[in-house]
Amino acid sequence: MQLCDVVKVVGSSQLQDFPWGALVVDLMNSFLVDDQLLTLQSDGSALSAAIGSLPQEQQTFLLAATVDTKRIKLTVPSVAPPDTPPLPDTIDVVKEKNNRLFNMGSLAFMGFLTIVALMLFSNISPEEKITFENAKDYLMVLVDMFKTYLGIQSGS
Repeated sequence: MQLCDVVKVVGSSQLQDFPWGALVVDLMNSFLVDDQLLTLQSDGSALSAAIGSLPQEQQTFLLAATVDTKRIKLTVPSVAPPDTPPLPDTIDVVKEKNNRLFNMGSLAFMGFLTIVALMLFSNISPEEKITFENAKDYLMVLVDMFKTYLGIQSGS
C-alpha cells in the first residue's frame, strides 16, 4: 500500500497500533526537522500534516513509497529527491573492501616470505623436523636481527 493509503488506513488511530507503524515513522522522520518529528503515538492527521509541510519534490517521493503490510517492508522509489544526500557508491564500497583484503593478503604474504628467509638464514630447511635446538637457533637469529635493527649491542 502506498503512503497516501497509509494515511487513510491510520485515520484517527495511532501508528503504534500497526505493525508497520515504526517503518512509517522512521521514513517520515528522515525528512522532517527536529521540531516536527513524528512518534508512534502520532495519528493519520499528524502524518498528513507532516507530509504537507515538506517541499513538493519530497512529497512526491514519499507518496510513491510503498509499505508491504504482510512482510512489514518499506519500498521507496529508486530515484531520490534532489535534497537527499547521495548514498555511498557501491563501486567505492567494493573497491575499499578489496583494498582491505589486498592489504591483509599482502601482510600475510610478507610474513610468509620473512619466515622463509629467516629459515634460510638460520639453516633450517622446511623438510627438516623442527626440534628444540633448531627452534632455539631460529629464535636466536630473530633476536640478533632485532638487536641489529634497533642498534643494541651485545654485552660481551
